[in-house]
Amino acid sequence: MRRVQDLRKSASLDIADHIELFYTATPKLAGAIETWRAYIAGETLADELRAGDAPSDAASVQDSFEGETVTVAIRKV
Repeated sequence: MRRVQDLRKSASLDIADHIELFYTATPKLAGAIETWRAYIAGETLADELRAGDAPSDAASVQDSFEGETVTVAIRKV
């Protein structure tokens, strides 16, 4: 969620803007995202949370930690 909020800020979106959230992740992280899907969507105001590549007009960031990798992308709804 921190990465989404940081990405929101760098994309000049307001904290209250609703977004579409896209992600690709290693299996362990993807499982965690799916487990916490409703919570993540609620906390980030994501009207859609989708696994897979993001559209070209979405702002994105990639991060790696503890051998896991995640790419998160957002765009305003």
